[in-house]
Amino acid sequence: MRVSKRFNARKFCSQRTYRYLFPLDILHRGPTTEDVLIEKLDRFKRVIERLKGRHPFHNFTTLEKHDTALRDQHFRQIFSVGCSDPFFLYSHSVSAVEVSITGDSFLFNQIRHLMGASIAVVRGNFPGLLINATLAPHMNLSVPLAPSESLILAGSDFKVPESTRNVHLSLEAKMRADLFRLRFIDPSVDRSLRSKDIWDSFCMRFDKACVDRFTHAYVDKILGEFDKWYQGKIRRNESRN
Repeated sequence: MRVSKRFNARKFCSQRTYRYLFPLDILHRGPTTEDVLIEKLDRFKRVIERLKGRHPFHNFTTLEKHDTALRDQHFRQIFSVGCSDPFFLYSHSVSAVEVSITGDSFLFNQIRHLMGASIAVVRGNFPGLLINATLAPHMNLSVPLAPSESLILAGSDFKVPESTRNVHLSLEAKMRADLFRLRFIDPSVDRSLRSKDIWDSFCMRFDKACVDRFTHAYVDKILGEFDKWYQGKIRRNESRN
């Protein structure tokens, strides 16, 4: 479909799909077995399922850290999120998993924070119940940030205001995009997956930051505030009915 000169890819984008890849073994701290890693991966898949839907993602962005006020711009819709089984990007690569996430739009660093929090839950650094608290409108807390090197924009759909049809890539354009990914993007991602500097330093900083930040007292305080808000929400809904 041809578009006019007024076409603006950023403004007219109706949904985006991102891929995030990471080594399977970062889901566990210390020596482990394949069976344990598969169990960890199953838990990771359950954690990311909670992210679907329309939520305020104000805790999952590093934009305007000084401003904690919740605004309409913090609400985003995640249409789908899924995680692959372990695979090798290349024969000499490490065992990796790929998360695919599709939404209407994303805040700055939102996906990296989503991945950081989900990985932290499975590593045992971030209580699973805190995921629910981070998605509550009134809660403000810092969320771990995952590395950027393996985050890829995988696809976009567009809706042109003057047209009733969506704009999609042609078959030829998709083939060219796939070829570009195979020739340039996948090799770069593979190098990042095999980089000990990236993932070992990430895990070391990640674990220390989580231990320092998410103390038992802090977690109890956050969960207490969340439970109070949630129970109030239930009572308000019941009063309306």
